[in-house]
Amino acid sequence: MYNKAIFRFSNEWVAVISQNKFFTLGVLQFLKRELNCGGAVVYPSMLDLFSSGAKKHYQYVIIQYSEIYKYDLYSLLSIDPAEITFRLIFIGQGKNDLVSSLFTKFPHTAHIAICDGPNELALAFSALSKDSSYVSVSAKKVLETQCSLQNKSVVNLTAREQEVLALLCQGHDTESIAAMLHISPRTVVRHKANLMQKTNTSTTLQLVTLFLSHDITASDGLNYSSPMQNADKF
Repeated sequence: MYNKAIFRFSNEWVAVISQNKFFTLGVLQFLKRELNCGGAVVYPSMLDLFSSGAKKHYQYVIIQYSEIYKYDLYSLLSIDPAEITFRLIFIGQGKNDLVSSLFTKFPHTAHIAICDGPNELALAFSALSKDSSYVSVSAKKVLETQCSLQNKSVVNLTAREQEVLALLCQGHDTESIAAMLHISPRTVVRHKANLMQKTNTSTTLQLVTLFLSHDITASDGLNYSSPMQNADKF
């Protein structure tokens, strides 16, 4: 049973990001009936929220990260925290490196498990309303097993490796990188292997996550322009 003394909205609006109809229905009913939410709108992805032009309309955004595309989380990684006007609540289960990076990057963020009850969601809202962060007991195990990518740094990247890394972060595959840099796909693969060796990563996803979460720096600097940096362009 929900403890109504924990938190009540004062007419704030909430965006819910999920493609799970059962989850969104339950959250919407709880927000309306128990928290007196001013309004809530469901979006299937962060892309839809950004493209709607309504992101400044919401004070809170709930993200069921197991029910959206990973590129949605990448879009948040590439945004300056100062540009985010809403508070983030991540709901999911299992280990997720991107969520761990986002929780570290944004100052006022909550993380609760999909198995948590309504009280935990209310506690998350309450903490965020006081400019704090919140992690439920069930979700703590997820954050405590953060990927070992954190706190690593890249040194002595060659100019070509920096170019390959930047293009990987923009979503280009091996063939397109080869065409853009006028080198063979095999050479691109070799550069990727060198990057992974230097960053102690084993997949392209880990490599890109490490860079986008701002945990790495190149000795010579890295010129990187992400198509996701300005959400207003969506």
